[in-house]
Amino acid sequence: MKRGCGLQARKMPYLLTAIFYLLPAVAGAAPFASWIDVKAECGAVGDGKADDTAAIQKGVDLIRPEDSKRKILYFPAGTYRITGTVKAIREKHRECQGVGLQGEGPDQSVIVYDGVGNEPMLQWGAWYSTIRGLGFETAESEGIRMKIKIKENTGAEVGATGGNFPPANSQLPPSAKPAKPTAGIWFGPRFSTANEVSDCVFRGLPIALQAGDGTTQGQAEVAVRRCVFERCGIGISIQNWNSLDWWVWDSTFRDCGVGLSNVPGCGNFYAYRCEFEGSQEADARIGHLGGFGLVGNRSKKSRLFLDFQLGHSAGGNITLQGNRVEGTVHPEGLCVYIGNAGPALFLDNEFLPRAGTKGPAIRFESRNRQKVRGNALLIGNTTTGGRLYEAEKNYEVRVIEDGDVSDGIKMKMKIKEARDLQAVKLTHQTVVEVEAEAGGDQIQAALDRAREGATVHLPAGEYRLRSALKLPAGKKLKLAGDGLLNATRLVAGQDFQGEALVEALSPSRIKLADLWIVAGWGEGARTALAVAKVDQTGSLVHGDQMHSEGWDVGMEVQNLDGARVVLENHGHNGMRVSGGSLLQRGEASTGRVEILCGASSRGGSRPGVPIYDVRAGGRMWVRDIWYEGDPEEYLHLKDRGEFVQCGNRIATNKARGHGTEDAIVIEGKAGLALLAQCSPHGANLRVGRVPEGFTCLLYGLTPYPETKVELAAPGKNCARLFCRQNNLPGTGSEPLEDFGDVSDEMILRVMEPL
Repeated sequence: MKRGCGLQARKMPYLLTAIFYLLPAVAGAAPFASWIDVKAECGAVGDGKADDTAAIQKGVDLIRPEDSKRKILYFPAGTYRITGTVKAIREKHRECQGVGLQGEGPDQSVIVYDGVGNEPMLQWGAWYSTIRGLGFETAESEGIRMKIKIKENTGAEVGATGGNFPPANSQLPPSAKPAKPTAGIWFGPRFSTANEVSDCVFRGLPIALQAGDGTTQGQAEVAVRRCVFERCGIGISIQNWNSLDWWVWDSTFRDCGVGLSNVPGCGNFYAYRCEFEGSQEADARIGHLGGFGLVGNRSKKSRLFLDFQLGHSAGGNITLQGNRVEGTVHPEGLCVYIGNAGPALFLDNEFLPRAGTKGPAIRFESRNRQKVRGNALLIGNTTTGGRLYEAEKNYEVRVIEDGDVSDGIKMKMKIKEARDLQAVKLTHQTVVEVEAEAGGDQIQAALDRAREGATVHLPAGEYRLRSALKLPAGKKLKLAGDGLLNATRLVAGQDFQGEALVEALSPSRIKLADLWIVAGWGEGARTALAVAKVDQTGSLVHGDQMHSEGWDVGMEVQNLDGARVVLENHGHNGMRVSGGSLLQRGEASTGRVEILCGASSRGGSRPGVPIYDVRAGGRMWVRDIWYEGDPEEYLHLKDRGEFVQCGNRIATNKARGHGTEDAIVIEGKAGLALLAQCSPHGANLRVGRVPEGFTCLLYGLTPYPETKVELAAPGKNCARLFCRQNNLPGTGSEPLEDFGDVSDEMILRVMEPL
């Protein structure tokens, strides 16, 4: 294999091992008692022949009201034929909040569109919501059942209707050709956030998921997980400037026109561990700029892996890490095209274009009406093509070679580790139901008596606690609600005694899902979730679609050494992390806190508290988070603390004062800080003096107009590289001057945790 730039085969990036084994399948899951059965209670038939549109709409209308006590509409196995759009409309602020649609699995619970076309299958105006375990298809993609139906109705014998994109249906009689909807799920028109679509399949649709359009409000902070997109024109189409932060995990895009796209429109997305195959135009297409990331993906026989065009300003953040791209069919053998100024970050990627290719795997161009210098950093990438990259004259590409990569970067999953750390699966025998709005004593009793591997379920409602819920130590357990915000809420009662609403002490495997834990506001309010003495190697606290909020910080992790705290799609208003004795001494340990996607804010919280406080050897990784809030102090790092952040938006636009206070405070004798590919805007991001023992790197920061990134006292151990100011008249972007001793050794050390 030809080596483009080599980095020794480092251990797999933390993001790729963090949560793959934490995500159980939903097929066969029995409904909880609080769910509404669309057949038994709403009259749906689910035989593929009856029109179930009205029955499904009835069920959606039941979960829609703010005061509805039941938030999940359940679809037992069946084929649900609809002839028009099912609408989840939000007219009042808290309608359709914390609601969900749940099937038995995408091949068991299938919704088939058989209408007149020019409309979406589902208009989803909900927020803080979930759609799980459902299939979405057009009538023409349903194979044998549809052929039989057409034969019965027309007397005509027909052949197979599948094929490459677009699905062929030329064999059907003209009168029998089913019309196509515009999209499977159309999000909007009102602003929404914290939605999730998981374990769903979309087949034969012009657009599977559409995030609003230019006339609607934004659809932000959406997680798409373990979904399959087959023969769709566009898998996920983001079309609104405020449809920001779509996180796509472990999904498959097969024979689509484009997998992920923000053309036409705006907004941004990230894709992790997805598989793309046979994309006719590109696996991912970007035409309007922002922050983007493609991490740990696999691509086979697509025209391009990434087509990243100019957009509304000259430069846009893009991170490609651990991707394997094979057999691209671009006429020049190209795998990735970057048509703007970046900054681009390429880490540990494999590019294997088809045999005989002589062109570059990557092309960098800054196609702007005014010449603006582009920037890219390449570490540990390989190619079997003619050469790794080519760049126009005005494009600065920094390549770091370290170690020997003779056989490519191997990014295979560690199967044994995945099995050893597998999360609890939901089964019929392991559900412990708690009465809606029960007291804390009843919840605690359910936790204590739950068997190993059980799920303790809290239906929608508000649960007022008098003392902390204590998650049992040494037990594999899941505490699950019905959804966020207006669904399942744990709150402090007026007589609450304790420091935190929920405490996890020395756990083995604890999972918290679909819960909103809020400790209250004002002086004397507590922490939402406390994790203490988590020093056992292999212990895990896993938060999934869970929010933690408090007056001080929403979550505190103490004495962290060997365990891990992994938070997905996590809403939070503050996190304090401290290490155990090993980390405090600077010794090797696996302990860390990982926040993988989510949104954070300090609005209305205690003034002067940073959103992230990492101390006493604590280790924290934050990836692809939206932050919006009040305080100037964003990060407080001290005493061997390590903080690594990549791909975030830091929107301190509500900050009071906007003075010269330091947003990032670093103290102590040793530690590490990396802020990479972040977009500060609304208030200045100022880094205070960096002590001699700390290493601090600012890479690829792109401040918005009237926002600055500055250092109070930069030293030899603090550097800025490839940052860009988005305020140049006529282009909206200009490079910021690099400073500090930006050595290859420093970059490798700081970026190693990625």
